[in-house]
Amino acid sequence: MIEENGLHIYKCTDGKKVNSVTYYLKVLGSESIVKWSNYLGFNHRKYEDELEYAADVGSQVHESLHAYLDKSYKPHTIISDSFAEEMSEMAIMNLKSLFRDIPYETIYTEKEFASSKLGYGGTIDWYVKIGSRKFLGDFKTSKRVYNKHLLQLGGYYNLMKEAGEEPDGAFILRLKGLDRKIFFVSVDQLKYLGEIFNFLVKYSNFLRAETESELPQDKTITLESFRTKG
Repeated sequence: MIEENGLHIYKCTDGKKVNSVTYYLKVLGSESIVKWSNYLGFNHRKYEDELEYAADVGSQVHESLHAYLDKSYKPHTIISDSFAEEMSEMAIMNLKSLFRDIPYETIYTEKEFASSKLGYGGTIDWYVKIGSRKFLGDFKTSKRVYNKHLLQLGGYYNLMKEAGEEPDGAFILRLKGLDRKIFFVSVDQLKYLGEIFNFLVKYSNFLRAETESELPQDKTITLESFRTKG
């Protein structure tokens, strides 16, 4: 994954560059984001700065979780302050607590996928074997799990399936604070979410079409075909 113009870009094996799964989720917007931005404005704080800080803290938490699950990985320091350290420690503690009595085997963490056919890429937080079943795991440090987080799983499922890996299910781990929770998603639900996500990609690309030439047109019909012959 690389960064271009502030966006996370994935490079496919054929050299094509594609946007991330989370890029397409932005078309959905969020009422909570609007309320948060209004609150920040009322308190004379810049929304963009706070959003960037929250993203950096989230990335630092992911780095810490990656290092915990893969002892060979050396985490990068994205942001270093007491809040980021506290969030990272809490996330690891919550993960340990949720899986205290559950034997598991990490298959991989933070693996990148990209597809020219699908037109997007993404990074899998955790692929894990529990018993005889394999699960796609996604970490969240938000206060709630939203529908767009489920759609994100659908996009990841599509990428994994095209690469020849099909999980038996998925889960979202909410690791913020003491209210830790795990949300399981069946493989049938993943397939359904994957279909919706692909439609979302088409919808997003349609909305972002910048020129008339990029819009779908039926060139077999013209005004000329309706003119009466004199």
